[in-house]
Amino acid sequence: IGVFQMMEKKNDPVQSVLNGQPQRNMTFSMRGTYGFKDRYFIEGNFGYNGSERFADGERWGFFPAGGVSWIVSNEPFMQKASNWLSYLKVRASYRQVGNDAIGNEPRFAYLPSLGKRGSYRDPEPYGGMLEQYHVYYYANDNIKWEIAETVNFGLEGRLYNGLVEFNLDAFQEIRHNVLGYRQTIPSVAGVEYAPLDNIGKGRTRGIEFSGKVQHAFNNNFWMILNGNITYSRSSYLEIDEAVNKPEYQRMKGQESSQAIGYIAEGLFRDQAEIDNSPTQGGNVMPGDIRYRDLNGDGKITEDDQCMISKYGSVPRLQYGFGGTVNYKKFDFGIFFSGSALRSILINGLDPFLEGNRIPNKNVLKFIADNHWSVDNPNPNAEYPRLGLTTGDIGNNTVNSTYWLRNGSFLRLKNLEIGYKIPYGRIYVSGANLLRFSPFDLWDPELSSWNSYPLQRTVNVGLQLNF
Repeated sequence: IGVFQMMEKKNDPVQSVLNGQPQRNMTFSMRGTYGFKDRYFIEGNFGYNGSERFADGERWGFFPAGGVSWIVSNEPFMQKASNWLSYLKVRASYRQVGNDAIGNEPRFAYLPSLGKRGSYRDPEPYGGMLEQYHVYYYANDNIKWEIAETVNFGLEGRLYNGLVEFNLDAFQEIRHNVLGYRQTIPSVAGVEYAPLDNIGKGRTRGIEFSGKVQHAFNNNFWMILNGNITYSRSSYLEIDEAVNKPEYQRMKGQESSQAIGYIAEGLFRDQAEIDNSPTQGGNVMPGDIRYRDLNGDGKITEDDQCMISKYGSVPRLQYGFGGTVNYKKFDFGIFFSGSALRSILINGLDPFLEGNRIPNKNVLKFIADNHWSVDNPNPNAEYPRLGLTTGDIGNNTVNSTYWLRNGSFLRLKNLEIGYKIPYGRIYVSGANLLRFSPFDLWDPELSSWNSYPLQRTVNVGLQLNF
């Protein structure tokens, strides 16, 4: 099978001359499959893609993919195991996927982008005001497609005529040519802005498992239990970093989801402790967060930031499990979902701030109950000194271990109990009924404290069949 596509997208309304130019892509793809004796299968395909965003020499990309599978249970030598091994399939696949969605700006990476930067007076006598332009994106003819290269190995099986079913996958994805800004260009080069280039390389490895157990004990009693779990880990293989960056801040080989910040050492007790501690920028007062001076230079700067957790806001482990049981006229269904190996940073709450463009914020209960104050000079208070301006509390708003929390949770996602009646069924169901988590300030599944909450609902229903 072969397919040719040409796509054109127009922006409406048109906001500039460049924005008014249609965006164009072309794709030619083919796919073929072959099976032999209902045991051996092979599939191959490719895409030959063109994008307007790259220079002539890099505009087209070839992205192949393929897979093989073997149904082991259909082999003659496996027939002796057919009484317990109903189905077994081994498979492997490889694919490359190209990505030209490398950000909205610059649209054409091989062309420089110019923009206004204020104005100045013509030095000539009686000279007027002249507009000043500068280059804010440098042209790069060598920028090319980002490529995601994925390898997957899988195993599928059924045991005892479907009593047990399982699916296991192990995968690795390596992203090549990841677009980023150069960080190692010296200032003497005269480059005003860091240029874009394909400088990054990342890797994600993981494993997925899903399984099901189902059995009918008799015509009036049957059950289905199922579950799934996914674990993945991403890291930087190549990244352009400043040459003077401390070793403990280097990202190469480290987790890409890690949380970066300062190591907090409690709150300042009094002015004497502030005077005898490394210098911290801003208006530091008793009740502010005290940070560790990692490089020992006597002052707290960005060089004292480090990895404070190898887990970021995206959970590394996600899972779910549940089941359905039917006994005579009763049925019962339940499902749990959860995630683990995830961190939450709770800084940015900042109640009582004043000024333009600062939204009013509610005071969360834990802040009201246990913040540092003259009446509560607790160096281990849950919240530091309060303030009215960003300059007043700027020392306390940066990422640090003081704000770091465990974002793992387990949620009772769905629960339903039903009873069959003549011509129908009555039931009671609920969603988001319970949550178990070490984090109790707000729902850890939400992206932030002020996100719209998940609703806890309970329904009573009647289903009629005529």
